[in-house]
Amino acid sequence: MLTVGVSCMIAFVAHLPMIPFSLFKSVPVATMLMQNLLFGIVYYTQLYYLPLFFQNTHQLTPLISAALLLPMTGSQMLASIAAGRYISWKERYGEIIWVGFFCWTSGIGLCCSFDVDTPKYAMVLVFLVEGIGIGCIFQPMIVAIQAHCPEAQRAVVISNRNFIRALGGAIGLVVSATIMQNKLQQLMPAEFVALSQMAYHTPDLDKIGATPAQKQDVLRAYARASRSVFVMNVPLIALCLLGCILIQDRGLQRPDEVDLKRPSAHSSDQTLARGVETRPTQSSVSTLAQDIFPPSRTLCNPTLAQEVGEGSRPAPCPATLNLSSGFHHGWKLPQGIESEK
Repeated sequence: MLTVGVSCMIAFVAHLPMIPFSLFKSVPVATMLMQNLLFGIVYYTQLYYLPLFFQNTHQLTPLISAALLLPMTGSQMLASIAAGRYISWKERYGEIIWVGFFCWTSGIGLCCSFDVDTPKYAMVLVFLVEGIGIGCIFQPMIVAIQAHCPEAQRAVVISNRNFIRALGGAIGLVVSATIMQNKLQQLMPAEFVALSQMAYHTPDLDKIGATPAQKQDVLRAYARASRSVFVMNVPLIALCLLGCILIQDRGLQRPDEVDLKRPSAHSSDQTLARGVETRPTQSSVSTLAQDIFPPSRTLCNPTLAQEVGEGSRPAPCPATLNLSSGFHHGWKLPQGIESEK
């Protein structure tokens, strides 16, 4: 069934695919979509296995385990608000994404140090750092990926971004479950190897007659198995941090908006040529006037102009009067030529 499904997937070609390959032609867009896949694995894995770690290793109730994640979600909310204000103020998102992935990578790395005797306040501090990183990534990444796509692809890239992140979460949960199960079988003491099948529920060790030393070994096995999942997340989120090198901060304008505001050299040449062609010159106006009014119909008499003294206005000649009276019959002079009244 798996072979047939893969073969059909290769043979099937959609005319309007839900994930158009044109999105991956841009290096920044392809990088950010890949980052969404990777941090989707990390985010959903952490969100699922951290409460499980508290219940199995520290023997906490589900309610207390969920409450310990409040520092992470609270700092995520505050960091997201601050990041949005910064982007609106500076119209930049590059440094926000860098800071976000740096804090997230640091938080995941510190989670690898969790053990049976790790105090709760130390875990809360780690969750605060990790929450700041998550808040600087989730919403600013949407702004960044839209800035690198034309308006026609905005809805497509947002929906695919959410789908790819959810796909990463599904992959991460499956892979993490396999890693934790295998690691628990390796670390579980020989006398309690049957407990390795109960990876998601720690039995009451007092009821099975476990000594305090054996109980500590079992809890430590659960802690190291959970820590192996956190170790898996470190290189994934580190790849996201390195991927920021390929993301160019081009502001909040989309590529089509930048092209509209930036005139090309070809259009400038055409505009200049059009202006030269349509601009009337003195020679062209004179030629046009001679074509419309022949030399025999002069607007003034040169002899009459010489007889009139300087500083006085010559009387209008008959041709001028006839021309002026012609306007009453609907005559119009070309643009740029004014009649003498």
